[in-house]
Amino acid sequence: MKNALIGLLIAALSAGILVLLIIFGGWFPVSATAPEPPLVQNLIHTAYEKAVARQSKDLTIPSDLDDETRVLRGAYNFQAMCSLCHTPPGAERSVQAQGMNPSPPALQDLLADRTPAEAFWVIDNGVRMTAMPAFGPTHEDEELWALVAFLQDARAQNADGYRVLVSQARQRFSAGDGHGHSHGEGSAPGFEDSPHHKEDDETDHDHTGHTHEPDESPTGSDHHRQRSGAHHTHQHEAATPANVSARLSHALSEGDASALQDLPAADVLIFESGGVEDGFEDYAGHHMPADMAFLRQVQREPLAQTVFEFGEHALVASRARLSGEFQERPVDLISTETLLLKRADNGEWRVQHIHWSSGEAH
Repeated sequence: MKNALIGLLIAALSAGILVLLIIFGGWFPVSATAPEPPLVQNLIHTAYEKAVARQSKDLTIPSDLDDETRVLRGAYNFQAMCSLCHTPPGAERSVQAQGMNPSPPALQDLLADRTPAEAFWVIDNGVRMTAMPAFGPTHEDEELWALVAFLQDARAQNADGYRVLVSQARQRFSAGDGHGHSHGEGSAPGFEDSPHHKEDDETDHDHTGHTHEPDESPTGSDHHRQRSGAHHTHQHEAATPANVSARLSHALSEGDASALQDLPAADVLIFESGGVEDGFEDYAGHHMPADMAFLRQVQREPLAQTVFEFGEHALVASRARLSGEFQERPVDLISTETLLLKRADNGEWRVQHIHWSSGEAH
């Protein structure tokens, strides 16, 4: 018996030493490209399923969950908040979704084995060690139940049905939705009615990669010179992803619609704090004039910019401080901009996706 106890102790110490060697020797697998061993996958998945089921069991599901307005609101929210990761029917998986581990399920699979209460809990609380964020701290319960209602309805939708539903949702909710990237709290009509706006709501992403300090940022330096009145031209041969970001900011701040039109793809997808515009023509007919009017009136102080290039795609993440006065109201915002670019056949970069957001500066 004594020898057995000594053997167990030696085995435990050996296992502990091995774990420390793996951790401090840099051998622990942290890459998102390598799948977990089957045993680890099963353990993590079982722990996840059991935890969600237990913690969601006391939630009260709205009796009118299938209300048409609620479903449409959920469709609007899903397109703005979730579609980049959870691929809608008929769409190709995004670059982000392809690089995630675990891989995010497609839209129609989200409620395949999940109750509405469990879906709400996951949306509300997020799931750690995945890319699923917690939307509870930034959104009201009604918005999250709308997403659940839409997810239930979407199980029976094909690609055409999804497009029709999203189109109906945009017609119902996008007018005057009050996007937050440029106008700030209460500074433009309809902002207070934004379905996702909360006070002190600031979207901030921590990126790693090729980081530019503010005084080195192409976006920042070009834009600062333009706002101070100095002459500056953009050379075609310098059209790097960062330069495209600078030209985009410059065209908006100068109200130059023709210059702006040359930068995005025709089918660019634009997210603005819950709002969504599908294509440049859609943006030009909705938020673009208001964005230009606002940016012409404020000063932009660049804070940081990070550029990722991966093959024929690039990601440019920028932060800036917007200050001044607009419509006789003070403005002091931290603005974030994420651009997804793709290299065209002629070698030029085109913006495929834009995500703008902002919150009060602190």
